[in-house]
Amino acid sequence: TMEELCNLPYDDAERPDGNECEEAAQRVDVDTHMPALCARARDHVAAVMARCPQQPAALQQGRRTYRLSQTNAISWSDASCNDSGFHAFYLDRLFEYRAEEVARALMKLRLDHPAVLHGWDGRAVLRVGSIGCGPGCDLFAAREFCHTFYGDSDVILTGADYAPGWGNLFPPEWQFIPHGLDLRAGPAALAALLGRFADLDLLLFSHILFDVARDAGGLPDYFWPAVHSAHPHALVLCVERIARWPTRPPRAIQLWPGRDKDLVVLPPSLAL
Repeated sequence: TMEELCNLPYDDAERPDGNECEEAAQRVDVDTHMPALCARARDHVAAVMARCPQQPAALQQGRRTYRLSQTNAISWSDASCNDSGFHAFYLDRLFEYRAEEVARALMKLRLDHPAVLHGWDGRAVLRVGSIGCGPGCDLFAAREFCHTFYGDSDVILTGADYAPGWGNLFPPEWQFIPHGLDLRAGPAALAALLGRFADLDLLLFSHILFDVARDAGGLPDYFWPAVHSAHPHALVLCVERIARWPTRPPRAIQLWPGRDKDLVVLPPSLAL
């Protein structure tokens, strides 16, 4: 048990303190859910690949596109996100990893800050949206999280991405919006995008917000007010590196203190 682990005969200099024992217990609690989630992620990918079979040449091209993008030789926006070979390689290479990453963040939030999610208990419907969703790794993770801990709730998933090809990979019950996030387009464009979603309980930004903020010279002052105005009850989970953000958003929880990743932004309507 964790209590036994924390009471092993360490030298004084090596004995973990109470915080380290608590963190270890949390990792154990989260890790118990991961094998089943990852197995379901692989099943999801297999089902998508079966619907959208690819020739070996297309898969090889997708692999080359991905490798070029990793060296910044090209951008994923250069038609790659609408290329079926790139889709297949992304699903095979990244879907499970990205889904696990988002699921771990949500479980960490539930463990460390349960009051934030108290309003989800007993809800008939939970609405989750993702901006820059790609093939829906983050939506899949949110669905699994909701089914694990809020099993009686109906989970409605909606993703938005500038590349409409990603929508072809969505299950029929998921909703896809062919609309991207470009902060250079101004507040009206952001409001229009946010308005395409029904009132959300959870809004996901997975590996996108830093990039679009960088392209726009930083997050504009109107960004968080626009999000809160459109979705006043939504938690916002940003899964990515955050240290280089120009400013921290208001009412934010850093999930992994001391590590350069992952924020949850609380809605102003949430009274703790």
